[in-house]
Amino acid sequence: MISSDGNKAITDFDGYFEFKNQSYPAEIVISMLEYVTDTIRITSPQKLTVLLKEPITDLETVVVSAGRRKQTIEEVPISMEIIKPELIDNKGLANLEQVVDQSPGVYAMDGQVSIRGGGGYAYGAGSRVLLLWNGIPMVSPDVGDAKWNSIPMEQASQIEIIKGASSVLYGSGALNGTISLQERIPKTKGELRLKFQSGFYGKPNRPGLLWWDKTPTFHLLDAYYGKMNEKWGGTIAVNGFSNDGYKDGETEQRGRVSGTIYFKPWKGNRVKTGVGYNFQYEDMGAFILWQSDSLGYTPLGGSDPDVAGSTITNFRSIRLNVDPYLMFYDKNKNRHTLKTRYYLVTTGNLTSVYASSKAEMFYGDYQFQKKRETSNLTAGITSSVNRIVSPVFKDHLSSNLAFYGQYEKNWNKFDLTAGLRFEYFKQDTLDYDSRFFIYDSLSIPIYPIIRTGIHYELTKATHLRASIGQGIRFPSVAERFVATSVGGVIIFPNPEVKPEIGWAGELGIKQVFRIGDWKGSLDLAGFVNQYSNMMEFTFG
Repeated sequence: MISSDGNKAITDFDGYFEFKNQSYPAEIVISMLEYVTDTIRITSPQKLTVLLKEPITDLETVVVSAGRRKQTIEEVPISMEIIKPELIDNKGLANLEQVVDQSPGVYAMDGQVSIRGGGGYAYGAGSRVLLLWNGIPMVSPDVGDAKWNSIPMEQASQIEIIKGASSVLYGSGALNGTISLQERIPKTKGELRLKFQSGFYGKPNRPGLLWWDKTPTFHLLDAYYGKMNEKWGGTIAVNGFSNDGYKDGETEQRGRVSGTIYFKPWKGNRVKTGVGYNFQYEDMGAFILWQSDSLGYTPLGGSDPDVAGSTITNFRSIRLNVDPYLMFYDKNKNRHTLKTRYYLVTTGNLTSVYASSKAEMFYGDYQFQKKRETSNLTAGITSSVNRIVSPVFKDHLSSNLAFYGQYEKNWNKFDLTAGLRFEYFKQDTLDYDSRFFIYDSLSIPIYPIIRTGIHYELTKATHLRASIGQGIRFPSVAERFVATSVGGVIIFPNPEVKPEIGWAGELGIKQVFRIGDWKGSLDLAGFVNQYSNMMEFTFG
């Protein structure tokens, strides 16, 4: 609180404050985080009771992943979709793979996600769509895939889907697009959310598919609490899921706890630091070969893993990530952000959660952002090291280093975006996967990636856009070195596979309309995707 004569005051924990004004009348400006600032005029010493109002929420949709900064979705020069938590709750969806399948142009099956047909399908291989949690990749260090059921959706504020190559800002894996989740920011009032749902599987139409005597069911429980005080705050969420499955032996049980601890050492938002965490234990069964064409829900050899010839596989595993971060503004109002992550993914059996693989990722990203009235500069450096210990893949070490930059300029109704990234990637003692040939045998171990896009506001409600961007995805350890058998199928290693590369171009128009408090949009886009060196399992 500030008085017109220059006096200042801060309330105590119970909200009491005191001013010792020397002259009257005086005006007092009262402000508090997440409330509307108010001004009161007083003519003499007196006691006051001040009630601040909460701000009216605007209907604008704000996204973060497109430019690694907050901007309205209409400004983005590439196709994007937003999925709100309300859709997840209303449809009773249990994991992220089911959620993204609700988006137009996005297809999910058996852990593989494809955007506009550009991701293809390669069961058990890496993902060409990059999954992000709070702006950091969440792909397993060994297989390079997304563990869809380990993402804490109960913590998410919204899901942002970018359709098209996004490797300039996010690097390897964003060949076909990105799926980004942002966590809920706790409020000063505190927020408690609880959800419980149950369901069962109906009988299939074909009698041969009916393998059960007792109707299989599934149950889910979510709980979330978040609260922010003046300097400290935090969130915590728990998730429990049990599923009998509609396929014989494909059961799933998991438990998860996640959250974030926040700390603001000084008043205001100049410095903010904290650490996020997510731990999950799961026990599940899976098979890829079925008994016959008429017994499609029964695994080959039966569902008892102790019986010789059974192709059912039981997995026990853990997922753990710890994410310390620091954000501060310097005296010139430039933003500096350091995000780090330790990510552990294990694959095991009934004996040990480490039986098949222990994969660790050590990740760090420093980002500098300089924002002016008509321009925005984002630049940074990203480093990650993957360490794998596995009897299936053997032991491996890979390192990835990248420098990136993106510049955005606004001229009234016209916006231009241009970005550049340099990727370095090396796996064990193999040649650089990021090697770029300039001419014949002349090459460098750094691969350049470019992106550009334009946006034009034809009217307040009509937006034109165009973009073109490159993408790259380096081979995962599993795609190169896996040597195992699954359900009678023997898988052989192939260290010679090369990185996938490609580009995507798009032209689009978005028409926004409002009807009372409702806001909607009509989006039309034409696009081209082109990829080379696409990896997949082949029979030999």
